[in-house]
Amino acid sequence: MPLSTLFHPESVPVELDEVTSYQVFSCPQWKSPNLDLMPEAAKQRFAVMYHVPLEETFVIHTLERAYLRGALSGIKVVAAYKDNIKLFLSSEVTGSSFATIESLWLEIIDTDWNQRLMADFGNEHEVYSGRSDFVFWMAVKEILQSNTLGLEKYEVISSDDYSDDMIDDFEVF
Repeated sequence: MPLSTLFHPESVPVELDEVTSYQVFSCPQWKSPNLDLMPEAAKQRFAVMYHVPLEETFVIHTLERAYLRGALSGIKVVAAYKDNIKLFLSSEVTGSSFATIESLWLEIIDTDWNQRLMADFGNEHEVYSGRSDFVFWMAVKEILQSNTLGLEKYEVISSDDYSDDMIDDFEVF
């Protein structure tokens, strides 16, 4: 059974050390990091860092709920530990959008299955500058540096990319 019906795994789980792992996921995204509606969907890639296997937690369920409410836009890394999640937003997110994303997340946390769940927020600039107050900020920095996270254009195959043989193989309906 897949871990998520909304998120596509872009990588296998990667071990950073004996207790910390992460996995990169993607999903279609219609909003920019500042919550503006985009003219066409992009692919959002984000990493989930964890200490307990994701299958044994509610983290993915919580992220799916956030995605459906538009609160995943702008997020590059989600660090899950104990009953906490630290959300690292793109440096593209402006102050007013940061506050809106934080507000959306507070609503999600209030109704989460894990009633002890707490959320905290940071941004990638804090990590790169070394000013993050997150205990595992070096791991987050490694994740950010090792992966292409954020929004990217979907690569759609054009009709020019199909050969006549490929077209002949399709069933006519």
